[in-house]
Amino acid sequence: MLNLKARDAKVNFETLDAFKELTKDLNMTKTASRLFISQQTLSNQIIRLEKELGVQLFERKPKLKLTIAGQHVLDFAKTVSFDQRRLMEILKEIEGENIGTISLGASTLRSSGCLPEILPKFSSAYPYVDFDLTNDTSNNLQRMLDEGEIDLAICVMDGQIPRNLVAKHILADQLYFCVSEKLLNKVYGEAVAEKLKLKSKNGAKVGDFSKLPYFVMKNQNKLAFTISKCFTEAGYTPKVYLASMLTRITVPICSAGLAASIITKMNLKMNLDKLGNDVNVFPLLYQNKPIFHNLYLVHRRDKIITKYLSYFMKTLEEYFDELNNIDLTSVVSSRTDKNK
Repeated sequence: MLNLKARDAKVNFETLDAFKELTKDLNMTKTASRLFISQQTLSNQIIRLEKELGVQLFERKPKLKLTIAGQHVLDFAKTVSFDQRRLMEILKEIEGENIGTISLGASTLRSSGCLPEILPKFSSAYPYVDFDLTNDTSNNLQRMLDEGEIDLAICVMDGQIPRNLVAKHILADQLYFCVSEKLLNKVYGEAVAEKLKLKSKNGAKVGDFSKLPYFVMKNQNKLAFTISKCFTEAGYTPKVYLASMLTRITVPICSAGLAASIITKMNLKMNLDKLGNDVNVFPLLYQNKPIFHNLYLVHRRDKIITKYLSYFMKTLEEYFDELNNIDLTSVVSSRTDKNK
């Protein structure tokens, strides 16, 4: 609880913002660098805010940590920040101004896949609207939405949608099992490889490809969790050729015939120009069913939807509608077929 001095406190928005930013890092040096101010300036702002409120906001030792009062002030700061942006959006909408910033959250892969495709059209219609992009996992993006740190997020959501959020399904991002013909023949021989391809044409199980080396994700995200479930179902631990957090190298590794990969539709679509002609692409099965990551466009229920934000959301939905209708399944013809 705040003490009685806080009743008469007049909190400066800039000081409150500095406090909110410091709570993200809990490191004076790092936060000051990120805000392009000196460490002393940041320290003075925090001390000033503590004097204005009459409470200690941080424990200084052994390391920076929010006090109970500090947590209450942080909740207040997040509310003020969200309401301030909301007010400005309302006023701009009243005045008919098409000026503003869209704060968007998405994974690096998803943002790099859709934004280059849709921004030229959007920016032509709204040249004075800019973007603040945050790349993070779906779980973290939902938390940031809930706390009002971002306006809009593209994320995977499982289970019930929180009541304070509005989520529209935009993509069934199918998972594909990808392996080059060269690697398949090398490991299994042409005769067995052909049988595996025929069996997997309408859906592949990793259990049928246990001898292959794999590219696997090191990230602790939903894709890595889904892939892990597939190997658990198959009852074996894959032979790992390469483990990495870089999703963009998945397709090149597979195309070079170095390892088999499990790749999302969106990743494949973005990298079709890098996908080798001899790569087999099968729908991945789990419990005998194709696997999809359901992607949603999400915002807070109390978010003001300006004309430019509405147009941006519509443009995003059109992009994902087209992607939904694409089937990337591809089976390489055997040498016998090619010689006919």
